[in-house]
Amino acid sequence: PADAMVSFYSALWAYSGWQSLNAMTEELIDPTRNLVRSIVISVPMVTVIYILTNIAYLTAMTPAELLASDAVAVTFADRLLGVMSWIIPVAVAVSTFATLLANTLAFTRPWMVAAREGTLPRILGMIQVDRLTPAPAVILRILFSLIMLIPDDVYKVLNLMGFVSWLGLAVTVIGMLWWRYKKPDLPRPFKLSLVIPIVFVLLSLFMVVVSFVSAPVECGIGLAILASGVPVYAVFVHWKNKPAWFLSFEAYVTFRLQLLLNVVPQDQDVKIN
Repeated sequence: PADAMVSFYSALWAYSGWQSLNAMTEELIDPTRNLVRSIVISVPMVTVIYILTNIAYLTAMTPAELLASDAVAVTFADRLLGVMSWIIPVAVAVSTFATLLANTLAFTRPWMVAAREGTLPRILGMIQVDRLTPAPAVILRILFSLIMLIPDDVYKVLNLMGFVSWLGLAVTVIGMLWWRYKKPDLPRPFKLSLVIPIVFVLLSLFMVVVSFVSAPVECGIGLAILASGVPVYAVFVHWKNKPAWFLSFEAYVTFRLQLLLNVVPQDQDVKIN
């Protein structure tokens, strides 16, 4: 079961670009139209490309050779491209670097917005003066990414991150369903049948439960990481009547980080083109 869940997480991660698009809503021109159009065009296109790639692999190699290969794309290139086989490793490196940049661009935006709305430390919602980027959020994400390089077993990391990611997605969509039930009259620029989010939640919870049963240690670590955010939220957000010394210390740390990173709060009235 553990190997099956790793394969699920790996395969689904390859199609997870739609998450990046959702996080980039503020960066899009006319997101009501262009976000839906981007997802509708890109996801089927990626699906077709991946299917054709796997057909090519299975045409050039037997299933036993696929399983024995440490890098299927490289083995495929050595067999068919000859002296030009170096193209595949270069393409993989470029693709990996592009994915890293896209994820860094997209998934720092929710942190910036959360800080701007008061649910994360204010420094994470600030913008670098010269480059107009959320530098504190980018740096924090990079630090977390470096920590993930410490374990020597990449499959344990995949289990941990897959469990946390899909649990987070399930809870997020459940929250949206609850919000739709509690506030049915709110304006909703994106509308779809309730069947789709309900099926998504059920499938996500299925993967989360199976993953926890098959790899309880990694998933337990993931739950501990999630739970570590509770005291941070309780102290820095939920606690309203903070003593003067605490507010002074928080303001001092924020001010020093602003000077160090050359960042300022985002002005909602200024539109950056």
